[in-house]
This record gives sequence, C-alpha cells and structure tokens, in this order.
Amino acid sequence: MPEEVSFTIVHNPEQALLDVVFVHGLTGDPKKTWTSKAGYWPDWMAEDHPDVRVCTFGYPASKFKKWIKKELDIFELAKLATEILCGKGVCKRPIIFVTHSLGGIITKLLLNHCHGSSDEQAAALAARTLRVMFLATPHSAPPLPQVVKKELPGWSSSHITALSGETTVLEYIRDTYGKYVASNENLKNVAYYESQRLSGVVQVVPMNCANPGISGTDPIPIEADHINICKPQSKESAIYTSVNRHIEQAKKLAADTPELSDHDTQIAAEGYSEKADYDRRDLWEKMNAADRENRYTYANSRQNSFARKYMSLGLQPGTRSDYDLLLSEVEQRFQAQVYFPLVCKGATEEEIDNAVQEKVIEPLANKKIGATTFGATNIQSAIYFLTEQCHIRWDTER
Repeated sequence: MPEEVSFTIVHNPEQALLDVVFVHGLTGDPKKTWTSKAGYWPDWMAEDHPDVRVCTFGYPASKFKKWIKKELDIFELAKLATEILCGKGVCKRPIIFVTHSLGGIITKLLLNHCHGSSDEQAAALAARTLRVMFLATPHSAPPLPQVVKKELPGWSSSHITALSGETTVLEYIRDTYGKYVASNENLKNVAYYESQRLSGVVQVVPMNCANPGISGTDPIPIEADHINICKPQSKESAIYTSVNRHIEQAKKLAADTPELSDHDTQIAAEGYSEKADYDRRDLWEKMNAADRENRYTYANSRQNSFARKYMSLGLQPGTRSDYDLLLSEVEQRFQAQVYFPLVCKGATEEEIDNAVQEKVIEPLANKKIGATTFGATNIQSAIYFLTEQCHIRWDTER
C-alpha cells in the first residue's frame, strides 16, 4: 500500500483526447487493486486507447483507519487530491474517473470541492468530467455484519459508521454531489455492484447501497465479489467491456466538444435562490435548536441584508455568479471544517465560533472571488443566509 498520496501516469500520449483516472478504495493500492492474474487493467486501457492518458491516484489506505475517525480528514484528502490532479494537468481535457469502493466517495468529494470553486483549474476539473464509474461504491451506509469485519479487516466499523448514521456524512456527500451532477450536462454516472458474496457469505455493497440516487443511473450487476469486481480476468470481462464502451463514448464527445475556456468553467457555481431539501427548518428553528436563540435577531438581520442584495442581482449575471461562488466556498468550508468535525462531535459554542472565524471568515475576507471582493461582514451574512436557505445547520437535529 502507498504510504503517501500519489499520482502515476501509466500512459501519456503526446496528443491525448481525455484522461482516465483510476482511484482505489480502502485497503487498496494504485497497482494491486487493478491487477488480476491476467494482468494490470490500466495497461490494457492504454493498449486499447493509445489516444487516452491513463493515470492512477493513490492514498495511504493503511492509514485511513486513523483518518476516518475525523471526517474533516476526508474533506482534506479531497482538497489535497484536487491540488495534485490539477498540478498534473487533470483539468486541461475531458476526464473519466474509474473508482472502486470508497474511492468513489473520495472522487465525489473531490468533484464537490471543485464544483463552483473560485480556483479556475479546480472549476475546470469539475466542468470537464464526463464519466464517473462507481465499482461497488457505497452511496448509502451498507450493512456491516460481523462477518464483513472478519473477511475485510480494513472495513471495521470505524470506517463506515463514521460515514453514516450519526454524522450523516454519506447523506451530505450524496446531496451535494447531486447538485454538481445537475450542473454538468455532459456528465454520466455509471454504477456497478457485486452479485457474488464475499467468501460466499455476504455482499459488502449490495444493489441498494450501490445506487447513487441520480436519475437515470441504474446499478449494473457484475458477477464478482467486492474484492474482485475491480480485477477483470480478461478484456472480455463484463466490467472491462462496459468501462471500455463508456470510454469510447466519452472520446467521441470529447472530439466533438470545443475546448472549454477557464472563463466558461466559472459559470458552474450552484445557485442558492431556492431552499435546499437537506433540512427545511427556518433560521429561528435552527438557531434555537443549537442554543443560539440569543443571536437570532442579529443573524436574521444579516441574512435578510444578504438576501436582498443577492436576489437583486438576477439581471447582473457576472456579479451573481461571484456571489454563488462565494456561497459555494462558504458552504464547503463550513461543512468540512466546522459542522462535521466540531458540531457533530459536540464541541463547545466557543470552539465552534473560533473555527467559523478562523476556518471560514478569515480565509475568505477581502479575498477576490471572481471579480468581487467580500468583507468579513459579507462572509458572516453569507453563513446566516445559507442557514436560512437550508444549506447548512448548527445542530445535529433532523
């Protein structure tokens, strides 16, 4: 297993139509995960698609047991992956991600982070992604009977429990990814699930868990167990021929699609004029549930001020886009660095307030986002506006 985050270029043609990036899962490895007795899958892709750049992204899965205990680290890994992939040019041309198991979760987080980013290359990465192939990725919490822990030591309860139930991380990732999918009309998601039981005993990711909840995406059964679904035994294997078909489709789309400019990628920011379905309580209910009712008058004043300005920008698409970029950045920072690691862990009000100031307000204050510079009060107002619009919350109530 790799002991650090890595990016390896398996095949690098001079004129590549698109990038194919393989992302392994827990207990996985950028080489072994994709290798069967018949050979190394990325090499086969390079042989069959000489006009495609084939790459692997790896992370120290052996250390993930420690990382997963703090949901923040999953978000941080996605940010680091964004920096590495953009640094390696995975933003310059159309992209396909081939992911196994929790590698699909990391990929969704990466794309959520890039979607609407004020960083032009990160936004380009999200806008240029044409396919995400999910091989036995759990989009909702899978059952974890004791036999799974026995057969897959890396899938101990600390891995999946932290990504489900108590902190609703999987739910948040799924909902946020759905917004990104809706913004990318060229993106197609393809999900597969194992039809065979691991060691003849259990399906680790059954069909219902492998469903990403995206319209038009119906999970496809593959005659393999959880470990071997990503190890085709030949180029005639169902998983290889299916992924191969989608690469061919994406190549045609890439050849027919004009190159996106960096300016074009900036319009991908999520609109926040409509309330989200995540938690439909109003601002007062959320502040009261978080024992912050004494701040409601100020919070409501700030969010109303922001809302009036935001809603008045409908005929000014450039500035409105900047506001959407700001709100997207604030939402991502609040969720990743305040809500999951602190609110969900029962942190004190002072700890939460300090994190909001240090992790959300200060990094964004007086920073140019698009063509607009926002002050600290604007950032604070944006936080309360997102609370009213049901995109963030300050408590763990449902």
